[in-house]
Amino acid sequence: MLNDELAGRPINKTAVRRELLPRLDNRSNGALEFKNCNISAALLTLGLPPLDGYKPRWNYQKDLLHAVISEVLRAQPDLFKTVELAVNEQIEKPEVSDLLAMLDPECPERSEIYHGVQEGNRQPCAPIKRNYLELETRNRSIGLAGESLVVEFERSRLISLNREHLADRIEHVSEEQGDGTGYDIRSFDESGRDLFIEVKTTRFRKESPFFISSNEVQFAERHARNYSLYRVYSLSRAPRLFTLPGSVQKSCHLTATQFRATL
Repeated sequence: MLNDELAGRPINKTAVRRELLPRLDNRSNGALEFKNCNISAALLTLGLPPLDGYKPRWNYQKDLLHAVISEVLRAQPDLFKTVELAVNEQIEKPEVSDLLAMLDPECPERSEIYHGVQEGNRQPCAPIKRNYLELETRNRSIGLAGESLVVEFERSRLISLNREHLADRIEHVSEEQGDGTGYDIRSFDESGRDLFIEVKTTRFRKESPFFISSNEVQFAERHARNYSLYRVYSLSRAPRLFTLPGSVQKSCHLTATQFRATL
């Protein structure tokens, strides 16, 4: 299903269920749907895209499900090529007719179960040699498309609040000054106070983890009162976004994925 989805081929999920259920002691549709949600969560943990339409559910037998997925992946090595093509594809900014409708008021739930997931748990799955979600973050076309959408969203938001003079002053800082400032866009709240925005973009589900630098985390901590992270998701299909205002450390679980070693 993931292979077909990433390759742009239609998936008949009802037909998939009908085929699988007789082979699973005729378990209920609900049980199979819940297990697919577990698989989505496991795929995210392993650095792979989740299944669209299946909200990740983290309460699963980690070692067992990872081992099963590992065996499936060994039998389908071409899937990695499909995933790599998807995360490296050059993306243009999609046209959105109603920019304000992009806002999703519901953030993903902060899962205490996921907090216990560490990178070391990926070791049993030998076929996965890289984190494809991390690879997606290096695709500058995806990042730029998301940032450009947020600039347009912010302009529309301020204009809707009768703050056209502020809308004209929005700065796309990462494009004008580079990526070292700790944020991507300088906008304003309704009162005219600075709003520093960091944008993280993905083609995949809203629950997909994102990667953030120590500089960005520290900037968010120092400027928590007028900082917000905008998470743009489902970029290629129907872009949406939700916001995480204030300190990133208070809204997200942060897991160290890389260390600097000095001799």
